[in-house]
Amino acid sequence: MSAVSNTPDTTKPKRTDASEPLPERPARRPGRPRSEHAHQAILTATLELLAKVGYQALSLEGVASRAGVGKTTIYRRWPSKEQLAIDALASLDSETQVIETGDLRADLIATLRREMDPARQPTAIPLMMRLLGEVVENPDLFRSYRERVVAPQMALLTGTIERAKARGELRADVDPVLLLELLGGPILMHFIINGEVPPLDEFSERIVDAVWRGAAPRDAAPQAGNKS
Repeated sequence: MSAVSNTPDTTKPKRTDASEPLPERPARRPGRPRSEHAHQAILTATLELLAKVGYQALSLEGVASRAGVGKTTIYRRWPSKEQLAIDALASLDSETQVIETGDLRADLIATLRREMDPARQPTAIPLMMRLLGEVVENPDLFRSYRERVVAPQMALLTGTIERAKARGELRADVDPVLLLELLGGPILMHFIINGEVPPLDEFSERIVDAVWRGAAPRDAAPQAGNKS
């Protein structure tokens, strides 16, 4: 006859009464820094490749390699190359802030210097030139760039110019859109002719003062030595 052991049997899992609540699982943390880092790396790689090789030569495989992620990471987020390119272009405007101190001339000079600064946006002007070439081949892509990047920036800047007109800094008949086109045109032409971004400090001031002479009230032309 075998002896009966009083030691509890630990080899079998303990049964839990159905009415006993199950232990709660730890709450899942919202978002993962690693995932956000990968997302931003993909957008940055897309912008760099768009500026370097253009939209036609852009590939999701190339973006994945440059961003240091797997292709499936991109496919889970963007169903097509076009949607990825559009979202990457839209990210350019995510941190746009208007410089508005109440001195329009100084504000315009500071804005041009900021937008032309290669350290801040190393691909901005090369990317813009690439996109101009997409007007015919990929009008939808260029339209998305214009609607999601250019138009919001123009709306902010035209508001600044309208307020400057109300303060008397500009003539009442000045067209804000035309004024902005006159300011941006020389930058693109300089890049086309010279293949490089113009020098920031001097060129920005020269552009603004050339336009200012035609836009400011007759008694408010910039004076020599008025540096910002």
